Amino acid sequence: MNYAILFSSTERSVNEGKSGMKYQRIRDLREDRDMTQAQMGAVLHMSQRAYSFYETDQRRLTAEVLAAIATEFDTSVDYLLNLTDEKKPYPKKKDKGSTAKNEEK
Repeated sequence: MNYAILFSSTERSVNEGKSGMKYQRIRDLREDRDMTQAQMGAVLHMSQRAYSFYETDQRRLTAEVLAAIATEFDTSVDYLLNLTDEKKPYPKKKDKGSTAKNEEK
């Protein structure tokens, strides 16, 4: 199965008609924190211009950038991509090593 095609078509159908901007939630989250595009670019280690290309859908967001934005705003990638309306992030994975140590005590 070609997952790139599947994701691309799913992404298009989910995001079509959402106020003209595919990544509106990213912009909204940034503005809710009173952050400029330059400040967000600095968080992501890129220029303001490079970041603005993501917000305006002139450049496709990579998984790494999506993960960094989700972490910065304490939300999920699914929320950023309008795949869910649940803003709360998914639970973090538990460290197997810490579980074994706790059981020894």
